[in-house]
Amino acid sequence: MTVYYILVFGIVVLFCGSVVWALWWALKGGQFSRFADGATSIFDEDEPVGRVTDAFPDKKEEVEAINREREGR
Repeated sequence: MTVYYILVFGIVVLFCGSVVWALWWALKGGQFSRFADGATSIFDEDEPVGRVTDAFPDKKEEVEAINREREGR
């Protein structure tokens, strides 16, 4: 039974070590330097930031109302 505890503990230590290494690698590689750029890179002039342009057909009126409310502010 002790062997199983040692084996499980070793696996947990390896897993935690690989998580720490992966975070260090991501920070060193600049993965988090421009974090917000990835969220806004999907928008263009056809779909500007903050304006909803897609919806289910039966929800079109609700989306248009939301967009009018946002533009009115």
